[in-house]
Amino acid sequence: MAELAQETSFTPQELKRIYKRFIGLDTHKRGYVSVSDLLAGVPEIENNPLGERICKVFTVTDND
Repeated sequence: MAELAQETSFTPQELKRIYKRFIGLDTHKRGYVSVSDLLAGVPEIENNPLGERICKVFTVTDND
């Protein structure tokens, strides 16, 4: 955890929070979060007209 915190500049507490959020979004337990996972799990992104484009920058393409 300390090494990851140092490499990312996130604190251990922030990393734990990010991980918990990731686990919550990875509803299919695939080890990654797809665009559809983000759109379904984060209303602020779903309601944003650019939400899908923003998600695609950070996710693996899926066929959902």
